[in-house]
Amino acid sequence: FFEDLDVDSLFTGKKVNISDSDILSATATDETPNITLDINVVQLAQSEIRVSTDGVTDLEDSISSGTFTLKYWTSDTEYESYTIEFGGGTLEDLVDAINEAQDKVTASIYYDGTYYKLMLSEKDVGNSTKETSSDSAVIEISGSFPLSDLETLQNAQNAEIQLGDSSSYVTSATNTFNNLVTGLNVTVNNTGEAQITVEDDYSDAKDKLNDLFDKVNAIVDLVNSMTGKGDIFQGNAAIVEINSKIFNSLSPLINLGLV
Repeated sequence: FFEDLDVDSLFTGKKVNISDSDILSATATDETPNITLDINVVQLAQSEIRVSTDGVTDLEDSISSGTFTLKYWTSDTEYESYTIEFGGGTLEDLVDAINEAQDKVTASIYYDGTYYKLMLSEKDVGNSTKETSSDSAVIEISGSFPLSDLETLQNAQNAEIQLGDSSSYVTSATNTFNNLVTGLNVTVNNTGEAQITVEDDYSDAKDKLNDLFDKVNAIVDLVNSMTGKGDIFQGNAAIVEINSKIFNSLSPLINLGLV
């Protein structure tokens, strides 16, 4: 038991307590300081979804050809652009052409109850820190787009939290805030308030002590079963003394009240 025991690791773990796990979850590393944080989740991250202003009444209807550029903004100042040459065909053909040309936006078909339209949504909300505004979008189309233009169905937004009574806010492109404090990763699930408490985790030490006591008890039981009346080592002082030596060795733990 002692040969395999890593004493240095017994008291280095951390545990995280959350006042409301419906609001958020968190993990900590050994380097995370013991701390209590009040967090107000102001908003969650969400991807932008846009649909074409024009559509078709039948999925077999033909759409005219066109060469257009799909622009995907990864931040407020940077973007990636993709030229898509569509030779005409059905709405499904247009969806395939867009998906084959790039990997930042997912094209699909959206039915609004009257028309089948092209729907474009961010493939991974973490790919962009830009948020939708009244005059700009994350996903843009220019050139000879056969379905006129795009309108926004859902705004892109970053996750946003407030720490304590601070007037400043922390944002993240996803719902996870990495290294909010050293080694502390927080994932928000809903808006609202929750408290995070990081403290020392002695569960590993407790498990190791229980393992030790199980082994000690096994030896004590074995000695007792062999030195009782009529047993093979009855009255054998050397064997009986094993139990005494074990408990003497455990006296530091006994003095601490652990045994």
